[in-house]
Amino acid sequence: MSQPFLADVSIRIACGLVAWSAIIPWRPIPVKFFRTQSLIALGFFVLGLLAGWSAMSSVWIKSAWIGLVAGSYLASVAWGIGLPAIARKLCFLLMMVSVWILLWSGFEDLGPLESIARFASAFWLGSTLTAMLLGHYYLTAPAMSIAPLMTLIYGMFACFGVRMVTTLLPLILGQTSSGMQLDGFSVMWLGMRIVMGYAGTFLATYLSYRTASIRSTQSATGILYVALALLLFGELTSMLLGKTWGMTL
Repeated sequence: MSQPFLADVSIRIACGLVAWSAIIPWRPIPVKFFRTQSLIALGFFVLGLLAGWSAMSSVWIKSAWIGLVAGSYLASVAWGIGLPAIARKLCFLLMMVSVWILLWSGFEDLGPLESIARFASAFWLGSTLTAMLLGHYYLTAPAMSIAPLMTLIYGMFACFGVRMVTTLLPLILGQTSSGMQLDGFSVMWLGMRIVMGYAGTFLATYLSYRTASIRSTQSATGILYVALALLLFGELTSMLLGKTWGMTL
């Protein structure tokens, strides 16, 4: 069940958004924040459905994607009318379905390591984007608990570790594929994936952790913008190189 590039990107981001909406504590945060999260996820699920529809050979996969679109809309409605208990259950269900699609597609494409990589990528993108968006709420509600933001940053660190292992393990073990070509162009992109996607993102995450720890949330939000940009660049580069070389990066 190989997914088109745009569908793959979309479901990773949307999965991460709904997952962290179900994980982080909701009581210290304005409910409208989670409604926005669900609406953003809805947009990505719709984009992924449209981009990947022609490649979905199974009726079950099409039904799952349609369910993701409908479920994210219902979650946004539940958050909007003040039913957080129902909304969080919907977000958890959306997370399970989208994780299943990611794991299955990754396993069919390149095996179990690719499944783990896509899972970690989704949660890493989701935690970073959610943290960046949440940071804006501290500008209007400076007394809001810092715990949700710190939870997201800790999640960024954890996902960084798992994702880095999935990239470095094949290289350390010397695993190659027939499509792998270490020419100057590919080496440059691989270097940018590691330097910007990992080293740069880790540094930005660490700086956001230090600034958030002293409740300098405005600075943390700005740094999280940088972290998100570097992470997106790294993951997109990884996906492009991975498809070209036929291996997990």
